[in-house]
Amino acid sequence: MKKRPGKKLSSMSATVAVVLCLAMLTASSLSCSPVTEGGREATGTAGENQGQAGTQAEVGGPFEGYTLLAPLQSDTTYLIDNDGEVTHTWESNYPPGNAAYLLENGNLLRCASLGPDASAAFEKGGAGGRVEEITWDGDVAWEFEYANDQHLLHHDIEHMPNGNVLMISWEKKSAEEAIAAGRDPELLKDGELWPDHIIEVEPDGNGGGNIVWEWHLWDHLIQDYDSGKPNYGAIDQHPELINLNYGASHGGADMTHMNSVDYNQELDQVLLSVNSFCEVWIIDHSTTTGEAAGHSGGNSGKGGDLLYRWGNPKTYYAGSEQELYSQHDAQWIENGNPEAGNILVFNNGNGRPDGTYSSVDEIITPVDSSGNYHLSPGSAYGPDKAVWSYTAENPADLFSDRISGAQRLPNGNTLICSGASGTLLEVTADKAVVWEYVNPYGRQTPDGFKNSVFKVRRYPPDYPGLADVDPST
Repeated sequence: MKKRPGKKLSSMSATVAVVLCLAMLTASSLSCSPVTEGGREATGTAGENQGQAGTQAEVGGPFEGYTLLAPLQSDTTYLIDNDGEVTHTWESNYPPGNAAYLLENGNLLRCASLGPDASAAFEKGGAGGRVEEITWDGDVAWEFEYANDQHLLHHDIEHMPNGNVLMISWEKKSAEEAIAAGRDPELLKDGELWPDHIIEVEPDGNGGGNIVWEWHLWDHLIQDYDSGKPNYGAIDQHPELINLNYGASHGGADMTHMNSVDYNQELDQVLLSVNSFCEVWIIDHSTTTGEAAGHSGGNSGKGGDLLYRWGNPKTYYAGSEQELYSQHDAQWIENGNPEAGNILVFNNGNGRPDGTYSSVDEIITPVDSSGNYHLSPGSAYGPDKAVWSYTAENPADLFSDRISGAQRLPNGNTLICSGASGTLLEVTADKAVVWEYVNPYGRQTPDGFKNSVFKVRRYPPDYPGLADVDPST
């Protein structure tokens, strides 16, 4: 474990673009891309800027804080300041299972991968199987494993206000089970399906945990392929249900590939990023597990059916105006931050008809004070478009075909992780780039240097979990 004092940012002119290049521990040669008030020039695609770190300029200024960085090719998680200096690290015996977060007690909560032997039944990006909490001093305080040939944790977790943890998991359905539910046999090229489910785990005080709530996609299906099978119905009349034969996964087993989970305490609802459907979904968490398996109960009265979906109305036959393309990291903007309650998402852009580029999109959901979402009969859920969106000045300069994320910061800026190239940048509401960092930590492979990052989070200096960081200059 490594720890050294963090650096405070020095003041820089708001009228002159100042570029600061910082050598990192593993960087052998650096070049800096100019940062200008209108945007940024030619940041390379994955691999071109390996080892580059810490360019920043003040155009309104970056938000001061500490960024949690968990490179996918490293067992080490880093906490860096805005100068790119490492202020703390955590080591693990397990590779990342993608997401990592800093808790208010100063511990690291991370998804971990149990490796190819444990995930052999689910060979797909994001495979994990384990969640672990590691203290500031590097000891494992808590661990939970959910991995066998029938289910496997993957991608993301959400630490809840009550101390429980929401987790995403695949579960296996055989070809026979899938066909019996109404799946088109032509869409079973892998001979099985892996529908997602969500579990809520309560730490048991003895280092393990108990599942206290769960929601299964498989309980909320509809299909129009076989009238003699269960779940048969008119898909356009049931936007609350999930089309078993939607073809975005091209018949692959990983039919939804959820990659993020978020929780809204005020609404008692859960937000999911559903990659293969190019949608975000919201479900009711106020249900019991029994109600979550049905179509009634909970604050919504709808049980575990979808309360809201957005991004691709083709999935429920409500139009063709697709907005999301293989997105990641959907989240409600946190209370206390500008536009709190809106949804922010990294829109990767795979298959986008107007070009190959990524964006960060913010939407205002049509939700009322009771947590109900307006939907006009026969139409798609609103909004029609994002209320705010960021793309690079040259759109192709920001593109990540996988992973990635974004976070709204307290000063109104947005922190972006273009994950495939390990590039982080902070932009203002007016879309000026005020900070940029390229992850120098990774692994050399026959295909080049790999420095990818699933997503990142920045924490303000007064965040309770940073009490042990020395802010001295």
